[in-house]
Amino acid sequence: MISAQFMFTIMAACVRGLRELPFIEIVGVRSVSGLLLFGTYMTWQGVSFRGRHRGDLLWRGCVGFMALIAHYYSITHVPLATATLLANTAPLLVAVLAAIFLHEALKFSVVLLILLSLFGVYLLVSPELHISRLGYAAGIAASVLIAGSFFFIRKLKHEHPCTVAFYFVAVSSIGSTPFAVQAWVWPSQQQWLLLLGVAISAFFAQLWLTRSFQLGKAAVISVMSYSGPVFAWLLGFFWFGEVLTGSALLGAGLVLASGVMFVLLERRPS
Repeated sequence: MISAQFMFTIMAACVRGLRELPFIEIVGVRSVSGLLLFGTYMTWQGVSFRGRHRGDLLWRGCVGFMALIAHYYSITHVPLATATLLANTAPLLVAVLAAIFLHEALKFSVVLLILLSLFGVYLLVSPELHISRLGYAAGIAASVLIAGSFFFIRKLKHEHPCTVAFYFVAVSSIGSTPFAVQAWVWPSQQQWLLLLGVAISAFFAQLWLTRSFQLGKAAVISVMSYSGPVFAWLLGFFWFGEVLTGSALLGAGLVLASGVMFVLLERRPS
C-alpha cells in the first residue's frame, strides 16, 4: 500500500508539473494509456473484460471519470498536498453515501469524525482561496466524486478488480479523447517524459493498490493509505517549493487524524 500511495503521489506530481498543458489533455493521455496497459495485462492474465454487473460497472466508470477530471483540475491549480488531502476525505463521505443509499447505520462517532474532517478542510482551504477558488471547488468536488466511485467499487466487490479498473479507463478514454484532441498542445520533450510518468505510475499504483487489499489486513492497509498526503507534502515542498500555512497544516492534521480514526473504528470488532 505504501508503494501504491507513493506511485499515486508520483502521478500527481507529474500532473502538477504538466500544468502548462490543458488538463483535459493530461486526462486523455492518462485514460488511453491506462486502457492499453490494463487491456494488455488482462489479456495476459486471462481476466474477463465483460464483467457480470455491467450497469454498475458503467456507473463506476462514469463517476470515476468525473472524479478524474475534477482531481486533475485541482492538482494543476492548487498546491499538491492540498489537492491530495481533499481527495483523502472520500472514505468518510462513503459512510454518508452508504447510509443514504444502502441504509447502513451511521454511528454517532462517525458523524463527529465527518464534522471534524470538514472543519479540517475549511482550515486547509480558507487561507489559500486566493490561489484558485475554482481549483479548490474542483478539489472538494473530486472528494465527493471519489467517494461515489468507492461506493460503486464497494457494490462491485464480486467483480475482478482489473475488470472494474478497465471500465473506468474505458469510459474515461471515450469521454476525454474528443476534448483532448480539440485542446491538444504538442508537449515538449520534458512534458512527454512527465506524461509517460503519469501513465506508468497510475498503472502500477492501481495494480499495487489492488494487490495490497488482496494480500494484507484491511485495517492496516487502510491506515497506510494515509501515507499519500505525507508523500504529497514532501514532493510539493522539495519539487515545487510549496509551503502550507500554519492553519492549513492544522487542517491537514485534522483531516488525516479523522481518516485514520474512522478506519480504526470501522475495522474494530463490534
